[in-house]
Amino acid sequence: MLRGLATTWKKYDFCAELYYKLKSLGLKANNFTYPFLFIACGNVWGLLHGKIDHRLVFKAGLDGDEYVNRSLITMYERCGEMGFARMVFDEMGERELVSWNSMISGRWVEGFVLEKKVEVNSYVGSALIDMYGKCRDLISARRVFDSMPNKDVVTWNAIITGCSHDGASNEVIVLFNGMRETGPNPD
Repeated sequence: MLRGLATTWKKYDFCAELYYKLKSLGLKANNFTYPFLFIACGNVWGLLHGKIDHRLVFKAGLDGDEYVNRSLITMYERCGEMGFARMVFDEMGERELVSWNSMISGRWVEGFVLEKKVEVNSYVGSALIDMYGKCRDLISARRVFDSMPNKDVVTWNAIITGCSHDGASNEVIVLFNGMRETGPNPD
């Protein structure tokens, strides 16, 4: 149920609420539960809940679980805590390809752009949006999109394409209408 709420339906609030309800009933989380909780924390509930539940991972002895660690890395990245994401990655024993991909999926690129104060113009912003869209991370794609003061047709196409590939058809329609209202002519 948590998996469906977090991944298929993207109902992050309900996922986290269900987790805490199950926890209050005395049910214990496991290596199949925590990853979906961390998805919810990374998308809605935020860093405080994520850190609290990260501690519970240690208590449960799951700090060596590859799947749990990957979800922790993703959660910390989505909360903008690259240092914590790197710490989890560094503390992992054996790393599979997917764990490496979690770390280098482009969040370092955005981190570099922010750290070096590179202007997020149409080219840089559209590339970041496109990259996040291909990684199916629409929250990060939307964050970059929303932070851009000037959006041209390339920028709009990047966010619409990302949402389309992820199956977010309602969002595609909202964005397309937004593009028509703000000026760039659709191509």
